Amino acid sequence: MAGLTVFFTMAYAPFVNALVLGGPEVGMPQAPVFYATCLAAALGSALCGWYANTPTALAPGTAFNAFIAQYVQHSDLTWPEALAICCFVGAALMLMSSSGFRREVIEAIPRPIKIAVVGGIGALLAQLGIDIAFPAGVERDMPAVRLFLLGVLTILRFNVTLRSYAKKLEAEHKPVIARSIDLIGRSGLLISVIVVALAFHYWGMTTKSVTSEGCYWVWSCQPGSFARIAQLGDHVLVAIPFGIFVTYMMFADIAGSPYHLLPNDDPDRDGKIDRSLIVDSGMNVIAPILGTSPVVFYAENSAGKLVGARTGASAYWVAGCFLLLAVVGVLFSYLGKPLFELIPKIAVAPALFTVGLFVIASSLSSDDVMPEAGPKESDGSTESLLPAAVSIILTPIGLEYGLAGGILAYYAFFVMVPRAARPDRVKIDPRLHLFAFVAFFAILVKLGVS
Repeated sequence: MAGLTVFFTMAYAPFVNALVLGGPEVGMPQAPVFYATCLAAALGSALCGWYANTPTALAPGTAFNAFIAQYVQHSDLTWPEALAICCFVGAALMLMSSSGFRREVIEAIPRPIKIAVVGGIGALLAQLGIDIAFPAGVERDMPAVRLFLLGVLTILRFNVTLRSYAKKLEAEHKPVIARSIDLIGRSGLLISVIVVALAFHYWGMTTKSVTSEGCYWVWSCQPGSFARIAQLGDHVLVAIPFGIFVTYMMFADIAGSPYHLLPNDDPDRDGKIDRSLIVDSGMNVIAPILGTSPVVFYAENSAGKLVGARTGASAYWVAGCFLLLAVVGVLFSYLGKPLFELIPKIAVAPALFTVGLFVIASSLSSDDVMPEAGPKESDGSTESLLPAAVSIILTPIGLEYGLAGGILAYYAFFVMVPRAARPDRVKIDPRLHLFAFVAFFAILVKLGVS
């Protein structure tokens, strides 16, 4: 039951990834991206269940896809070079995870920076939903869109508040009232998706179906794909900031990881987290070879926790469902009608847009985003909201600017606010200086190349 719940909440990933990476900006063949996404999710989830025994499902990240598409579109980097860099970063992180160093670094990253990354990724997903619905060249009534964004974000923030209040009532042993309020909150999200779909349709959303190709592996569909990796040395100044921000994303995008799925009193908590991170890093080597973007722990794993997921059995169910989806997809392709072509944009773009806004709204309540990863900080604190706001504002320009902006905003707070005036909860790991310096350096290189 728990595994099926998690699968159905993240089953959109292969369809969205085929649309994003298979778009004209990136130029990857769409059908093989769909198959690769399913296979990467199946293998990663199965390994989490077997090696780490955690109820965590992995799948290629939608935010990673959007970042790759955005970066390839606005730079000289090609998709084979981008996937090769992701593969190299995954190999490096696998070594760090094996020694426990990656877990220590994740725990050292200040909580506001993690919140900023989550908020920025939410902004990127919302922007991606708009880009899928209204491709380049389609006119948008921007004043109406902005007003609509504000209205939907307000609804979603109210939804998050209701669900947080429901958790509080649950802790106070008032289950009936808590479940009723939580149901109202969840209904608000569904209603928001429907409203967004109607609004997108009213504004002239395109519904053209994607195209299929007669091949099954990304790297074999386009002659010379592997040869393009050899050109990476010619684009080193573009590749460096890309690699840095991919690394930041792999470190900080852990909203659905075992950090908040495993109880604190689990005697093997640290060991399970380390093994999960090893699987995650290893799959970030394998996923680009399969022909898709790096994998992440999906935040939808929390849905499994709500219905009782506690062990790797849940991950096995998710793996089996994604494998079945890949097989069904191949069968449909063989029959001349690829499965992902049956899903219209009207079913993908509004949901992606609304989920992005929901993530932004959740980032304003830190306990909803990173409940047990790092030291607690009170909701609404300046040092939490400032980086999140900067990251959310800058991310639609470029995810790299959003990530760097969030890190540098928090660093500026740390440097500019006198020690005596800082809240007692603000404790800085010395590695923050390195995080800020590397982010600043990457942005300088990116701007210099641009």
